[in-house]
Amino acid sequence: MLVQSTLNDLFLLPALPWEKWPNGSLKGLKARGGTTVNICWREGDLQEFGIWSEDQTRTTLRKRIHYKGTIITADLMTGVFYKFNGELKCLNSCSLSEMVCS
Repeated sequence: MLVQSTLNDLFLLPALPWEKWPNGSLKGLKARGGTTVNICWREGDLQEFGIWSEDQTRTTLRKRIHYKGTIITADLMTGVFYKFNGELKCLNSCSLSEMVCS
């Protein structure tokens, strides 16, 4: 399993079969709570991920993001792409309409 989600929580690579898929990536995986996720992993470890929401019914969305015992809370604005590293630190964000992230 690559992503497990609830309305409030997002678990990244909770059951990655790393022996069979040590390296990989995915783009555009829909998760519960109105979010979409991109993930990249290497040697079974999360390298980076992106998350965004296009839910027009809310302007912000609070998600708890889980990876290997680390939990962060992210307040996501609708229409903004957020890029995180494997340590769940936000690297940057940009508007979905621009999609030019630095």
